[in-house]
This record gives sequence, structure tokens and C-alpha cells, in this order.
Amino acid sequence: RVIELFDTSALILAARDPTVGRMLAEAVVADEVALSEPILLEYLNGARNFEEYRRFDRGLRAARSGGSSSTSAFSTP
Repeated sequence: RVIELFDTSALILAARDPTVGRMLAEAVVADEVALSEPILLEYLNGARNFEEYRRFDRGLRAARSGGSSSTSAFSTP
């Protein structure tokens, strides 16, 4: 079994491109992706405003829990 480590640039690309966002969310739900704490902090701290921070946070939480919105968790609203 292979687990890939995604960095901040992958998360940013996923937030900008809905196709990449769905692919990343599906990989997170399938437990095929590793996201380290420093990468998560860097990603969240890169939000341009509070609303974007909240969207990033909700997306990460939904993807990690496999929630109903996990397949679009990283894409733009």
C-alpha cells in the first residue's frame, strides 16, 4: 500500500481546481494521503481572510472525516 505525502502546493492547487480538489478529497477519504501538521498549519495560515480560513478548515475536516461534502472539500465554493 502506498501513501503519498502532499505538500502545501497540492492543497492550494486543489483549492483552485475542482477536479484536483475532488481527487485529493477522495484520496484523503481512502486514507491514501498523509498531511503533516506543519503542512496543515502552513495551508491554513495562507488563507487571505477569515472566510477563506473557515472554508479551508471545513474542507479539511470534511475530507478527513469522510463527510458528505468530502469530494468537493478542497475546491472553491
